[in-house]
Amino acid sequence: MSTATTPPAPASPGPDLVNAALLGTDRRPVPAPEGTDPAVWLLEAAARRRAATLVTGATRRVPLPPAAAPAPDRPRPPAPAREVLDEILLVTGSEPVNLWLRAALDAGFGLAPEHWAALLDRARRANDLDRRRLGAALGARGVWFARQNPAWAAVVRSLEAAADEAAERDPTFNGGEAAAALQALAAGTQQVGGARALGRRVGTRLPVDAYDALARLRSQPLDEPARVGLAAAEEVLRLRLHLAATFDHPERHP
Repeated sequence: MSTATTPPAPASPGPDLVNAALLGTDRRPVPAPEGTDPAVWLLEAAARRRAATLVTGATRRVPLPPAAAPAPDRPRPPAPAREVLDEILLVTGSEPVNLWLRAALDAGFGLAPEHWAALLDRARRANDLDRRRLGAALGARGVWFARQNPAWAAVVRSLEAAADEAAERDPTFNGGEAAAALQALAAGTQQVGGARALGRRVGTRLPVDAYDALARLRSQPLDEPARVGLAAAEEVLRLRLHLAATFDHPERHP
């Protein structure tokens, strides 16, 4: 938070004026202008110094208020979508959060203020949380909120940098790409761990109408890597379908 510029502290009264105040101007002369009552001049000098001290002290201690918060630029998500995010935040991992942010933005919603702090704190710990989508979902008002806490300074910088990234790093597959990706998973050419990771990446890029094709492949005899990869893709796609439904809740259509 910015503070006002601190002016130099006023000079101390000096021993001559202090002695004059203690002993009297008769015994300790003061540099009053000719024709001026020394006692009156001393009182006025003390008042000026006291006023300067008070002003300087107040200026040092009182911070400047932050700029006014911008207006919200996206509506709050429906209650069911907010409840799903509450559940997602109870578990570790950034992928469900990223999917929630994606669904929210696709539906035209941002983050509700009650989730700002939780997601900003998570972004401090998780480098794989999608900064571009987080910044967009926070909006100008949420980023303004983040700037008020120095603990989130690095997150704010990353949000600002990510705002210039391409709109979509992993666009949704078209029909042919989706079919090819599913066949690659069904081939089961990777180890189980690699197949699971690939399946989750594929699941984030499949069009939602590929769910039936995915289910048909899973019903066929498959080896272990293929089963694991397709199951991972289905899990992600099922979550995306669920999120889409929560954002299209009747609350959205009064």
